[in-house]
Amino acid sequence: MGTKEARESKNSYHIGNSVHYRMSDSYWQQICGYPYIHRLHRLLFLSNLCCCGFDTQILYKQKNLPGAGYGVYYFAQMREYKNRIDGITIDSVDMSKIEDGTYTGSYDAVMVGATVDVVVKDHAIETINIVHHKTERGQKAEQITQEVISSQSLKVDIVSGATNSSKVILKAIENALESSAEK
Repeated sequence: MGTKEARESKNSYHIGNSVHYRMSDSYWQQICGYPYIHRLHRLLFLSNLCCCGFDTQILYKQKNLPGAGYGVYYFAQMREYKNRIDGITIDSVDMSKIEDGTYTGSYDAVMVGATVDVVVKDHAIETINIVHHKTERGQKAEQITQEVISSQSLKVDIVSGATNSSKVILKAIENALESSAEK
């Protein structure tokens, strides 16, 4: 068999003496605990591996420390992101105990984060300004601030398609209101 001749199997293929492994969705799920990783994250991961000597379609079995180091770092970040998002609980805030003023709160979940300014007047939320929103696809979650103002509660429906950003923004609002007790 010549060195350029290829053999294929279900999970790998061989070109000469090199073994190349396909990375399936189940591979990604095993590594980071997610049923899938957003395509953009997967693309970024693979493009970084490519810059460090890896092919973008396959992961070579041979060792490459810069690429492998980034892969380990990336998956550790994804796991931390998942843990922080899963750990978010939104508690009710007693608005009768909050004095008039502007309160700043933030929450960072590695890949998604938010900083908000909440203006309280007469024990009611008057405005919520998003100072910073680190997001990938969760831009539409910013509409949740209007729902919080109209209901005067943090117990509002999460924005579909922007679940994680919605949770992070709500937690930032909660943190801002809870900071009023510290003043």
